Amino acid sequence: GLTRLPFSIGHHLPNLRCLNLSNNFLIELPSSFRFFKCIEVLNLSFNHLKIFPILSHSNLRVIDVSHNNLTSFPPNLALQCHNLQSFLVDGNPASDVLPPLQKRQKYKI
Repeated sequence: GLTRLPFSIGHHLPNLRCLNLSNNFLIELPSSFRFFKCIEVLNLSFNHLKIFPILSHSNLRVIDVSHNNLTSFPPNLALQCHNLQSFLVDGNPASDVLPPLQKRQKYKI
């Protein structure tokens, strides 16, 4: 499996809509990841992520970060990803689940 992604991956695939990086050994994502402006579905499940990736993609509908090593989630994720419908976080040692998402019932948490 993958242990890291090329630094420039976001620059080369700006129109990507669905990205499945599940079942790898990723610890972090490159900063160029923020350039995936069209991404709607992001699957990062079953990796070794310790820090939640910086996401400011308003098109994101599905985020799966289940079964990683995440201990917290950004409190402003609901504002940044306002089209979010499904946010899967099970299997993480996170102690604080996103309060804004807990209040909105359309999310599958």
